Amino acid sequence: MFKQDSKTIAQGKFIYILILYHFWSSVDKEIKLFVQEFESNRNGRETENLKKSIAYAQDAPDKYESGISSLNKKLDGVSKKLKESKQILENISAELTELKKNRHSDVYVEERKEFLREQENAKNKLDQEFKLKEQALISEYRLMMEEALRGVDDFSVISSSGNSGNLREI
Repeated sequence: MFKQDSKTIAQGKFIYILILYHFWSSVDKEIKLFVQEFESNRNGRETENLKKSIAYAQDAPDKYESGISSLNKKLDGVSKKLKESKQILENISAELTELKKNRHSDVYVEERKEFLREQENAKNKLDQEFKLKEQALISEYRLMMEEALRGVDDFSVISSSGNSGNLREI
């Protein structure tokens, strides 16, 4: 894709200036050559030199017309490229505006909400498991305390019961 920036715009202007400069420099060169021909042979003009000068003078309007038509063709090309560049810049500007609008709206809002829900569910599940194990430990220690208060000194009897298994899991 063509990327328009200040450098390419400056290059386009530079090309336009070069085209104009080339045209004017060629016209100026023809005029200087014509004047130089007459100035160099002011005192002793020869018929040969006069014929050349007259031929240059007669060719000048044709060269001027061809230079103008060539310049118009080149300017038309430059104008067409400038219009194309303008259209490309307008398209890029529209795309940038759309991207800026889209940047403000978050695409991942739903995904983020789903992730947070899953995290909350996992936390609740772990909390429930922790509470169950906590309750099992409390009831096991309560049983051990009751047995101790009743005078049972052998804790191996308690550890063989079903509640002690939960203690070992933790």
